[in-house]
Amino acid sequence: MSSCFVPNGASLEDCHSNLFCLADLTGIKWKRYIWQGPTSAPILFPVTEEDPILSSYSRCLKADILSVWRRDQRPGRRELWIFWWGDDPSFSDLIHHDLADEEDGVWENGLSYECRTLLFKAIHNLVERCLMNRNFVRIGKWFVKPYEKDEKPINKSEHLSCSFTFFLHGDSNVCTSVEINQHQPVYFVSEEHLTLAQQSNSPFQVILSPFGLNGTLTGQSFKLSDSATKKLIGEWKQFYPITSNLKEGLEDKQEEMDWEDDSLAAVEVLVAGVRMVYPACFVLVPQTDIPVPSVVGSSNCLGNHQVPASTRDPTMSSVTLTPPTSPEEVQTVDARSAQKWVKLSSVSDAFSSDSMSHHGGKIPRKLANHVVERVWQECYMNRTQNKRNTSSC
Repeated sequence: MSSCFVPNGASLEDCHSNLFCLADLTGIKWKRYIWQGPTSAPILFPVTEEDPILSSYSRCLKADILSVWRRDQRPGRRELWIFWWGDDPSFSDLIHHDLADEEDGVWENGLSYECRTLLFKAIHNLVERCLMNRNFVRIGKWFVKPYEKDEKPINKSEHLSCSFTFFLHGDSNVCTSVEINQHQPVYFVSEEHLTLAQQSNSPFQVILSPFGLNGTLTGQSFKLSDSATKKLIGEWKQFYPITSNLKEGLEDKQEEMDWEDDSLAAVEVLVAGVRMVYPACFVLVPQTDIPVPSVVGSSNCLGNHQVPASTRDPTMSSVTLTPPTSPEEVQTVDARSAQKWVKLSSVSDAFSSDSMSHHGGKIPRKLANHVVERVWQECYMNRTQNKRNTSSC
């Protein structure tokens, strides 16, 4: 008599699973540090080196230590959580001296729900850095590997999108559920895209990693020789492994700023009407949004898209665009500041799927109906106005 009866005659060796066990929480330790800043802190944080929470978090990331930071409900108060197994790390080299040690935890004392959810975020941060080192980018909850400039968008398993959901199985096993999907191909922004953005009569839509913001490419780019651009890239590099898309063979020099000064480092994008300079390696071009080149005069074709530091807008250089550091973190802003922003499309809207996927497909139809209704209203109002003018004459 068989001990494992399967109706169709298959065995577990013939099965596949999207569930994986990542770690055993037995013996895990953690610390919670707090920092009380000014209660009337501005929306833009200071430079990372001057911020106790961000500087400590950046050092933990570089040391491959599970870490996550968050804002407290009390104004100006923020927390840094770190998790580890075995021997204690060198806290003096990682933690800023202004941070206060608020809580020490060990597995034997139990793991609360709050602590467990923060641990899952810390694991997600580590997975993100690992995948980005392998040329993946994050768009919302999805990780996808963009196509190279000359690569044909054919069905390849390495370009499938994946997302991770973490849960606790049993008493101590941290598991992840991997969801696989196929979205439309995306490309890293290139010089050819900048040329198309300047020549196109319609907005050149792009996706901004890691949170999938919808942006518009203006066609302006910035070199690493620009001091403000170099500072911007350096700040992003403290949280994300950034490399140049135009250079190959950088696997052994991830931590060094080894780009060529004339390489494409950042581009200008419009997000909700706000101009900002964004790292080029985080600007993605969906295949369906690439505009068709139009025939324009020579005066409209700009051969050099690089903006020198002398002609750069001074407001761009003075704004520090430090990236958010913890995924799915709720941000609170002042009500008056929130009025300056418009509602952005969700990740599923900006990162639409192909015809075989069940995602996307709703926004274009809604937008088309809105355009038709708007045009009909304008046509009706113009017709009424013309009748009034005719009768008055």
